Amino acid sequence: MAELRTMPAADDLLTRLERVVEATRTVVGVDGTGLTLVHEDGLPKWVAVTDAAMQLLQEVQHDFGGGRACWPTPRTGR
Repeated sequence: MAELRTMPAADDLLTRLERVVEATRTVVGVDGTGLTLVHEDGLPKWVAVTDAAMQLLQEVQHDFGGGRACWPTPRTGR
């Protein structure tokens, strides 16, 4: 986590998000993690994953409209 606080300002946002998902994997102690943000169109879009398996999972969830329980939040306001 300290590494995230001391990252050079020159790092772009995508690089920082990739480091956040990697740190999350380490801290939580899981095999992989991904980060999904709500796009300006109101739909969730994955932006960073730790590995190919998580990328596939994110793509399948997107294609079938499934995934995390929090996805409906932007649409319902809950």
